Amino acid sequence: MRLNRYIATCGITSRRKADLLIRGGRISVNGEVVYDPGRIVHPDREKVLLDGKVINSERRIVLLLNKPKGVLTTLRRQGDRPIITSLLKGVKERVFPVGRLDLDTEGLLLLTNDGDLAYRLTHPKFQVERAYEVWVDGSDSGGVNLKRIREGVKLEDGIARAKRAEILKRKGNLFLIRITLTEGRKREVKRIFEKIGAPVVSLKRVKFGLIELGELPSGKFRKLNSNEIGKLENITNVTS
Repeated sequence: MRLNRYIATCGITSRRKADLLIRGGRISVNGEVVYDPGRIVHPDREKVLLDGKVINSERRIVLLLNKPKGVLTTLRRQGDRPIITSLLKGVKERVFPVGRLDLDTEGLLLLTNDGDLAYRLTHPKFQVERAYEVWVDGSDSGGVNLKRIREGVKLEDGIARAKRAEILKRKGNLFLIRITLTEGRKREVKRIFEKIGAPVVSLKRVKFGLIELGELPSGKFRKLNSNEIGKLENITNVTS
């Protein structure tokens, strides 16, 4: 296994940050400092150390949390606002969020201690789908132009387009849209609808890759089983 991937799978950090640790001379293998992130290691017979301390692999865990509105997607407290770790009672493993959801966004949030899996699920090159159900106000634009969303909307950081978009329900000038994206840019859903003149009223993520939120209550979490984790691995071609 590549050294940077091994460090990531141990829950220490992401693969990208593992590269920085290695190139910074903070990683050694069997007592020898290694500077090549691609160096092949055999954890069963080699000791990998960070700043002189042995890195031990943790039991991999992936959690599905139904994040409520008003909860920060962070591991460090910021003022009096609640953070996601306050919802993870009984979880002993060190987990971190796979991507993020805004303070006023609710729904499916994955957390894991596998940095390599998290990297692959969030990097744009892997095109992992995220599906959202979003209520928008179409009163100023006379509706919602789904064709424009599918063809591409020009944002300040480039063209954003939905892989799929459909209207699920309508209440007057309010439209419930299910939209599927593959890049995970910051505030992407909100910026897309703002651009077409249909501002977001509420936003909920309901699917990540092949994992669905389902009927999990708000504020609750569950562990993904081995079959579900396998599905996440397969869509990013993760191999051991």
